[in-house]
Formats: sequence, structure tokens, C-alpha cells
Amino acid sequence: RTIEAYYMTKTLCHFKKKIFKGLFRQDYTSFYKENTSVYLSSLTNDIHLMDKNYINPALGIVMDLVIIVGSTGVLIWFNIWIALAMILTSTIILFIPKVFGNRLASTRARYSEGLSELTKKLKDMFLGYEVVKSYHMDDQIIEEFQECNKEVEKRNYTAIEATSRTNALASYLSIMTQLVAIGLGGYFVIKGNLTIGTLFAIVQLGVNLGEPITMIIEKITMIKSMQIVKDRLLAFIDIEDVDENRFIELKEFKSSIQVEDVTFGYEEGYDILKSVSLQFEKNKKYAIVGASGSGKSTLLKLLLDEYIPRSGHITIDGQQLQEVLKSSLYQQLAIIHQNVYLFDKSLKENITLGKCFQESEIEEAMQKSAINEFLNKRTYGEDETLGEDGNKLSGGQRQRVAIARALIQRKPILLLDEYTSSLDSKVAYAIEDTILNLQDVTVVSVTHKLMDSLLKRYDRIIVMEDGRVVEQGGFQELLEKGQVFYKLYHAEHQMKNTGEDDTDAAS
Repeated sequence: RTIEAYYMTKTLCHFKKKIFKGLFRQDYTSFYKENTSVYLSSLTNDIHLMDKNYINPALGIVMDLVIIVGSTGVLIWFNIWIALAMILTSTIILFIPKVFGNRLASTRARYSEGLSELTKKLKDMFLGYEVVKSYHMDDQIIEEFQECNKEVEKRNYTAIEATSRTNALASYLSIMTQLVAIGLGGYFVIKGNLTIGTLFAIVQLGVNLGEPITMIIEKITMIKSMQIVKDRLLAFIDIEDVDENRFIELKEFKSSIQVEDVTFGYEEGYDILKSVSLQFEKNKKYAIVGASGSGKSTLLKLLLDEYIPRSGHITIDGQQLQEVLKSSLYQQLAIIHQNVYLFDKSLKENITLGKCFQESEIEEAMQKSAINEFLNKRTYGEDETLGEDGNKLSGGQRQRVAIARALIQRKPILLLDEYTSSLDSKVAYAIEDTILNLQDVTVVSVTHKLMDSLLKRYDRIIVMEDGRVVEQGGFQELLEKGQVFYKLYHAEHQMKNTGEDDTDAAS
């Protein structure tokens, strides 16, 4: 038992690791085609099913086979005809998994899918806890959960019932095998070819033969029922590495990023970006502005190689982005997202992301991102966990942690997506001023805060409208044109003057 437990532990641990690695070999687009609850269910519910209905039975079959071989050998030694009759009768049982295997696999797969759906529901409900309580949705949510829960248990009952019927048939045939042994044995006793004592021994050996065969059939039935679930898990393991067909290693960022006539849309027939052409030169600072929905954030996602353009192409130092190893691309750039995700780890771990940095480097990143301003006011220290998705921090504080984690990496390219949206004007100004003062860093910043004192310091302002680049140039140059940027700038300042702009609300 100890050896079996050790083997099971090692096998399941290795299996889960292979699945987890497979999931993270996917690219961004492939990963988010599935709801993440599917992955959670696979690594918990499906693994549990595999343990109970596949790996454990497979080990049991080995022990049952040993008993069958031993019992068969002794039966042949006692009476070869009785042994052959019992073996022939027993082989009928072996057809049961073949006959009922597909139906059992189908019922088990439906149960697995039900568990996945339940996990999806639970995840959605827990993440929406605040909304549920705020809008008094408790009864509705409980009812939704119970309906899904009942469906899962119904599918589980169907799977158990199908397995039980199959096992009952196997037990019946096993009893028939023993009756054959008793009938033939009695015949040979009457003829004087067997003694009563030998007959009793044969009957007992028949039990030792029949029961393991029945157990093997039950276990094979379990294993067959897991075929669809097993194939789904193996598909995760076999996911192709995102770098499998990429061969160019980007060791350093030397000159520029070129966006040439790029068109892209998330859905067929609906383009977000339309024939966009841009150049981002090394160590220069670029601001991308435009109304909501103009394609600014989508452009950053293409620069991150999260999506592939429908037409046109993006190059970095003359190399096609889709041919560059993603691992080497991400060595050259850092991103600060508008929607920040924080791990349920300490503040320091959320900044360093598992990499080794000197305390002085961590302190510098915290200083530049203004984390120290709120850290000193809190009762917990740097080593306390920040809660699920950093729920112990306010939106503005979370944003500062994201800024610190990007700054400490010291990457040559820094992509910023509305990164000061949750910060008050004073802190936002100080952090953007820090970033604009960074030397040897190429900055591409999507922003809606049109502060003239900061915009004047960007080498180029890129204005987007309806998925197109409609203007480019310096701050004063674009104002003098009196076109799209001029309207955006004055609309922004008019809102501030009338007190309608709430985007700079204190964190």
C-alpha cells in the first residue's frame, strides 16, 4: 500500500505539472478561447476522476492478473478440461467493456462537463460577490447554483447507474463460470476421475479466478469510461509551444519598431485597426491619444504579439514579430496594463514577480511609483499578502504596484495602457514625469490625460480615430493644426474647468 500510495502521488503530481505546462505553452489568443474555469476544472475535478477511475483501477488490474495466472495454473494441474471450460466461460465477460464502453465514456464525459460548468458558475458568482450583495441577488444566485448543482448530480447518477448495470452483468457471468466448474467437477467426481476434496479445491480456485476477472472487467469499464476525459487532458499536454515555429532570438533592441499597413479585428468583418502605419524609434517617447474605441489599446496588444494582424505586418529591428521567439521579445519589453492583476502574495513578491533584485532596486521602484506614500500609512508590512487580486488595496494603490513591477525590470521598451487612470492628478503627474525622465527607454503610452506640461515632452503624439492614425506630430504642431487633437485637448480641459472630469478621482 505504501508503494502504491507513493507511485500515485508521483504520477498525479507529474501529470498535473504536464497539463499546467501545456496550458502555459499557449499563446494569448488560444488561452482565452476557453473560460479559465475549464482549466481549473481539468486540474481539479478531472484529475480526481482520473485518479479514482483510471490510475487506481489500472494498478488494481496488475494485482488481479497475478491472482488469475496463479489460480489458472493450479486449475490446469488439477484438471485441464475444467480449467479450459472456466477460461472459455470467463472470456465472455471480456466483451462487456467493448459492448458498453462508448456509453460509459459518454456518461462520464457529460459528468466531467457538468463539473466544469459548475466550476465556471462558482467562479463567476464568487468574483461577482460585491455585485450580488449590492443588488440583493442572493436568492437568484442560490437558485442558479442549485439548478447547476442538481444537473451535475443527475449526470453523476447516470454515470454511476450505467457502471453499476455493467458490473452487475459481469458478476452474473462470473457466477456462471463457477457453476460451470461445479457442474463439470461433479461429473468427473461421479466418473471417479476427481475426489470430493479436489472438487472443493477447484470450486475455491474458481472463486479465485472468477472474482478477479469480475474485478478486472469492472476496472476496465472504469478505464474505458474515462477515455474522453483522458483525451481532453492529454490534449492540454500536447499543446504546441508558442515558440515552436519561431527561430529568431532578439538579444537586444537596437533601432526601431515598424508597424506597416496593419489591419486587425477581433471578429471577422469588423476591423478595429485599419491600415495603421507607424514607427517607434529607440529611446524616444510616444503618446497615443484618441477617443474611447479608437483602437489604442488594441495597437498595444499587437505590439505585445498577443494577436496577429489580419493584414500588414509589424517588425522589430527589421525582424517579423511573428518570427521572433516570444520569450526573447518579452525580455525586451514591459507592460503596465490599465486593468491590474495582483497575486495573493506579498507586496514585494508582486513587484519582483519571483526574480532576484537588490533591496536598493526594490526601494527605488517603490519610490518612483509612490508606493511608499501609502505603505507608511498602513498597519501591515511588505511581507503580508495583498489578498485575492490585491483586494486589500485601493484601485490607485494597485496601479502603483503595477508601475513598480514594470520599472524594476528595466526593460528597453515600456508599453503603458492608461496606466495612471486610477491615480489622482498629483500622483499621476509625478509618475509620468519619472517615466519621461527615464534614459535609454522607448516609451509608448496610451493616455487620456492630456496635460500640456507632459505632452510637450513626448517626441511624438499619435492621434487615433476610428481605428486609423489621423495625426502625428509634436504638441504645439498638433494644436496649431486645429484638427482632431485640438478638439480632444480642448474637450478634456473644458470638462476639467466645469468639474465634470472624474477620471482623476483620488485613489
